[in-house]
Amino acid sequence: MTMSLKQIAFGMCVATLLAACGGDNPPANVDAGGGADSGPGTDLGVATDSGPGTDSGPGTDAGPATGICPMTTCDLIANTGCEAAERCSVTSSALPVTTACISAGAGGHEAACTDDTGCMPGFMCISSQCLHMCCTGSTAGECGTGYLCAREVTLGGARTGIGICDPTDDCNLIAQSGCATGETCDLITNSGDRLCRNTSAGTLAEGATCDIAADQCTTGLQCLQLDSGDALCRKFCNTTDATSCASPAVCAGIVVTGMPNLGVCRPPA
Repeated sequence: MTMSLKQIAFGMCVATLLAACGGDNPPANVDAGGGADSGPGTDLGVATDSGPGTDSGPGTDAGPATGICPMTTCDLIANTGCEAAERCSVTSSALPVTTACISAGAGGHEAACTDDTGCMPGFMCISSQCLHMCCTGSTAGECGTGYLCAREVTLGGARTGIGICDPTDDCNLIAQSGCATGETCDLITNSGDRLCRNTSAGTLAEGATCDIAADQCTTGLQCLQLDSGDALCRKFCNTTDATSCASPAVCAGIVVTGMPNLGVCRPPA
């Protein structure tokens, strides 16, 4: 079976000081590479450091490609439907996703593995490492504090709703520091969670209309939907620093927990 791992592009609708927005846009996919599978849940493709939190159960099952984990014979996250010495694993090579109980291993976070039988329940063998699974649309908190469900497993390029927990990054949105060359420090939630994202292929300049499902903006800019307007490539700024934005743009404050001076540059009203 051929599976791959894709990074979720988080599009945000952020509330400014002028008006409130109706909520975050749903996550979409950006291709992050793939690999071949040699057994139940084996090598799925490219993976970087990701860490588990405490598993608190699955979200509501809504089937494949809905942003919620699929569940057929057993539940991938809670491992319900399997015996004590078993673990739930993906068995299908295309949609719809099917699951089945297989022998469980003892491998936890980043333990070496050749397939899912080497990993403990709730973990999946990706690029020879056991990584923690999550549901991409769930609010159950499978990843735990300091982690986000930031990448999604795909089958034949199709979304499955099965995610992988990645650690949040302690990068600086305004200074755009703390990330590697070619990466942008992105705001992921209104709670202030941030991730470094590879935007080296981005070409759109500040103020350009963008697609929140793709990393189109140049490094240092994030595709954001302000209020009910179009999604645009925006630069973060400091509301207490008049020089944060190039004239005539102004720094409009946005509502993010723990970041009272965070804003985005936008044309004057």
